[in-house]
Amino acid sequence: MKALIGVAALFISAACMAGTSGAAQESNFNAQGYPCLSGVCVNDEMVSHLNTIQWLPLHEHSALENRLLLRTATWNFQDIILGIPASSYQQVELDSMRNIADKPIIALLTSSGVIFCRNLYFDARFLSPSGYTTYVRFGPSEDGKLRVRSISRIYHINDQTQIANLLQEIGRQFPFFKDRRGRVDPYYNTTGFESWGGTARLNVDPLGVTLEFASSSINSRNIEQLERTLSDQQQCRKPVSIN
Repeated sequence: MKALIGVAALFISAACMAGTSGAAQESNFNAQGYPCLSGVCVNDEMVSHLNTIQWLPLHEHSALENRLLLRTATWNFQDIILGIPASSYQQVELDSMRNIADKPIIALLTSSGVIFCRNLYFDARFLSPSGYTTYVRFGPSEDGKLRVRSISRIYHINDQTQIANLLQEIGRQFPFFKDRRGRVDPYYNTTGFESWGGTARLNVDPLGVTLEFASSSINSRNIEQLERTLSDQQQCRKPVSIN
């Protein structure tokens, strides 16, 4: 029963908080029509959530994700991100290779004067008001700002009644998950774009319920365009020597 109350509380918190400063942050969509979880919306600037979210520190990421699964780098990392203190490059490079970030890394990457010359992404996470892990993937956009590319949440529940109640509430707050009969599709995965220009996914498996929203910026065509835009910035162009 306690877990069931927790699931319900996660979604009805906005109604319960009506009239408080936190109520606006619990809306399901922002003014631009992007979906949100706990006030973090797809395409948001990460700097706007630096102090509004309790980002989990790196040591609380799972052991699997904290392994040094380093990808082969054929470029100098100091040519990828410009404008951060030289003393910070080693830590940022290590975290980018593991694709993880916490509040200090977010603060560093969103500080004034930082320029991204290539596409890369980081994963940060926080706990929802009911204790569910929420994953936020972010990276540079064509305007040079760090923006949320996707946001997902895993509900580790396996009681069928709880799952049914959760799916009903998800369908109420995000109607596009419903089919023509008004039922929530527990294996929903968009093949096209939703109204905000991105994708949505809902999945039920033995681990629980996964809810995910992603920006169209992560599709291959847009990533290629982003790479060209970032590398073509004046500050990112390396002088060519004919000697």
